[in-house]
Amino acid sequence: NEGSHFLEYQSRDRVENLEILRSTTVWMDAAPPLTQLSIGPPKYDSGDGRPAFVSTVTVFSLSAEERGPIRSGLASTRYRIGTGSFVTGNPPSVFRLSGQDGVYGIEYYSEDNVGNLEAQRSISAFLDGTAPELSHSFSILPVVRPPKNESWFPGNFNIVWSATDMASGPGGPASGLARVDAPSPVTQEGRGRGFTGRAEDRVGNQGQKSVSVNLDKTAPMVNAGLDFVVNEGSTASFSGSVTDNLDESPVYGWTFGDGGSISQVLKPEHVYLENGAYTAVLVSTDHAGHAASDAAVVSVLNAAPVIAVIQDKSAK
Repeated sequence: NEGSHFLEYQSRDRVENLEILRSTTVWMDAAPPLTQLSIGPPKYDSGDGRPAFVSTVTVFSLSAEERGPIRSGLASTRYRIGTGSFVTGNPPSVFRLSGQDGVYGIEYYSEDNVGNLEAQRSISAFLDGTAPELSHSFSILPVVRPPKNESWFPGNFNIVWSATDMASGPGGPASGLARVDAPSPVTQEGRGRGFTGRAEDRVGNQGQKSVSVNLDKTAPMVNAGLDFVVNEGSTASFSGSVTDNLDESPVYGWTFGDGGSISQVLKPEHVYLENGAYTAVLVSTDHAGHAASDAAVVSVLNAAPVIAVIQDKSAK
C-alpha cells in the first residue's frame, strides 16, 4: 500500500550469533504523475468538436504534478509531435508547432523519481500558419486614355478590400477570417498615391496588399485668347493655351464656327471665306476625362471686290 512502512531486520550466523535488531522506515510512492497540456494564444476553438486552431507562435505548455499522499518528485516530462521521437525535458516543457499547415497529433506523459510512468495522453491541433490573401476593387471605374493609357480616377472613390483565408497544405482547413480592413477612401488628388489593406485570420496571421492609384478631379484650364477682327479671305491667327495641374499633355482641338475641319494645333491659322461673326472654340480633355472649353469671337469684315482688267486680244 502507498504510504510509510516500518521495517525491522537482523541476521544470524551458523553458530547462532545474532545481529542486533535493526530498523528503517521506507515510503511507498505508487501513483504516477498527472500531466496537463495548455495551449496559449493565439488559439481558435471552432466549437464543432474539431481540434483547436493554432499558429506558429502559439505556445504549448506541459505541466505535471504528483498525486497521492506520498510524492517522490517529478523526474521528467516527455512529448512528441506526430510520429517524431519523444523529447525529454524537465517540466514545465514548452514548444510550438512548425511546418506545413494541417492537423498535428501531440502525445505526452511524465515520470516520477521512483519510475512511476503516467499513461500516454494525446491531443490534436490544426496548425494554420498562412496569412490571408487580399484582393481589391474600386467603387468607380478609372478612365484610360491614349497615348499613355494610364488609369486615372475622375472623382472621389473607395478602394474596397476583400480577403480569403486558405490553408497552405492539404491536411486541414484554415481558421477563417477574423477581420478585413474597411474600404479606403481616396479624396486627395495626386499621382501614384499608395494605400495598404490588411486582413487577419482567427489565429493572428496577418496579410496585406498595397495598391497605387491616380486621382485627378480638376478639369484643364483653357484660354482661347481675345476676340479679334479680320478681313474675309485673310488669315486669322489664333493663340490658345491649355494647362492642367496633373496632366502634362492634355488633348485639345479647335473648331472655327464655319463648319471647317478641326485643328489639333494649339496656335492654328484659319481663313474665313465669308464675312460675319464666328465663334471659335478651344476644347481640352485631360487623362481623367475632364473637359473644359473657351471661345473667341472672330469678326470677319466684308472685303471690297478686286477688279481685274482682262484684254480681249480678239478685239479690233
